[in-house]
Amino acid sequence: MDSIRVHHGRVTDICVPVAPPVTDTTPPAEQEPPRAGCVITASDDGFCRLVDPTAKSVHAVFVCAHSVHSLCYRHPTVLAGCGDGNIRGYNIHTAQQSVQLRHHKDSVLSLIHIS
Repeated sequence: MDSIRVHHGRVTDICVPVAPPVTDTTPPAEQEPPRAGCVITASDDGFCRLVDPTAKSVHAVFVCAHSVHSLCYRHPTVLAGCGDGNIRGYNIHTAQQSVQLRHHKDSVLSLIHIS
């Protein structure tokens, strides 16, 4: 099995993005899921990355500036639980930060999505 090195630190979490359900009211830009076979990785190097292991390429880099301990994905948002106590949200298509939640005084070690 081949490997690809995408982080300079320890990988702390991996998330497999799942295609969202498409409805008649879903805007076209939000209908496109991540490429099949991709994974989202988090690291204590302060980055999250959308990685295609089969193509050995990185499609997006989410800059958190602090260690990232946990990930959660709900299209089109990647949520990152960070070592500074913040939860940061990034758009999977633009890699731009879309939200920052500052409610924790310590590291966010786990995230879960409840629909």
